[in-house]
Amino acid sequence: MYRLETYANGLPEEARRIRLEVFCTEQGYAPELEFDGDDATALHAVVYDGREAVATGRLIREGNGVFHLGRIAVRKPWRGRAAGRFLMEGLMELARRQGAHTFRLGAQVRASGFYEKLGFHTVGAVYPDGHVPHVPMERQA
Repeated sequence: MYRLETYANGLPEEARRIRLEVFCTEQGYAPELEFDGDDATALHAVVYDGREAVATGRLIREGNGVFHLGRIAVRKPWRGRAAGRFLMEGLMELARRQGAHTFRLGAQVRASGFYEKLGFHTVGAVYPDGHVPHVPMERQA
């Protein structure tokens, strides 16, 4: 059974490790580009399977009931095992409790189907984020 832990005071080490593993080692993003100023103010979430940190993401309040979900990363052995869905549902519920009415994210094109299954739809053109094509997506809370 998964559990979700949240962190409001900066990027937790477990989240940093998962993002380095998924985005930098696996996908080739430069570590100096992976971490940004939003990490200091975002609400971070880590999904645990027992004691193992398996997924992470962050939530940023954009204002007027709009929240941005980002840096969604699931370690390879846990993909297809509902850890990503558990993470997304947890982040969206946290945002709803803070008055969210709209969720936005920038999805890697190859992962857009995952977000569509969660009710997101494309709201703009494909754009590059580093070397990986992304697409803007959103859904109502």
